[in-house]
Amino acid sequence: MFKRKLTSESPGGGRRGLWAVVLTALATVAGVFAPSAPPAQALGVYVLQAQGLDSCAAPTTSEMQKFWTGGSSWWYWGIYIGGSARSCSQPNLTASWVTTVTSGGMAWRLLPIWVGPQDPCQKYGASISTNTTTAYAQGQSEAAAAYRAALGLGLPSNTVLVYDLEARYTQTATCAAAAKSFISGWVAYLHVSPRQTAGVYTSACLGNIAQYAGIANVPDFIWAGDWSNVKSTSTLSCVGNSLWVHSQRHKQYRGNYNLSWNGIAKYVDLDCANAPVDGSSLVNLSGSGCA
Repeated sequence: MFKRKLTSESPGGGRRGLWAVVLTALATVAGVFAPSAPPAQALGVYVLQAQGLDSCAAPTTSEMQKFWTGGSSWWYWGIYIGGSARSCSQPNLTASWVTTVTSGGMAWRLLPIWVGPQDPCQKYGASISTNTTTAYAQGQSEAAAAYRAALGLGLPSNTVLVYDLEARYTQTATCAAAAKSFISGWVAYLHVSPRQTAGVYTSACLGNIAQYAGIANVPDFIWAGDWSNVKSTSTLSCVGNSLWVHSQRHKQYRGNYNLSWNGIAKYVDLDCANAPVDGSSLVNLSGSGCA
């Protein structure tokens, strides 16, 4: 057992009258994961059932304010907090930005994303080793780096963290074994106290996200790219109905979308959550279409 090195589409309908604030943090979900209690700061880990967005670079705080207002249906934003394969600079993403968008006049929930070495069959940037022992260690190392970056942004010590593993178009048993070992290492490290909530993103089918249900350290939740334009997280292509069913699914249901809202235009992906996020409270919107 190793030890932690650190301790410290315009939507229809309005949302603002639909608050359902619950003052309890995320509880154990069917025995799958149980994050430690949130620190004294405002943010903690909560299950969210609502629509959201993600973008390569975090918008400015003024843009986030405009996306928050005007009767929008979005409650969370996926933010790329680091990793060697992150393709955008993040001039806006700071601890101050996190505080501003999650408190006061806004209460955005956040989905922190880390994107480092990729599947060796992907041939995109640095690769995960095809030696499964090395791949496992790489996953641990990336988790440690992601954890440090999350703390630097003021996210809670029990934060939600997603590893972005892009889809591969050439699939081999060797590459699959490497990816699975890597993600197992990622999850194992994040589960060392203070435990984080560990997730993985990839294409539902081309990335074979279902394969991670059979590894030694199973991700607490998945974020599946399934560009079917169907919001429901209960319907995921290539993912069995018995996998990650206890509020453990994020779904990217439409990608590469030019969104215009409240005078702001952004190139984003559209998401639905029935899964954990970092935030200040629980919101469950039965009319969001995300269940």
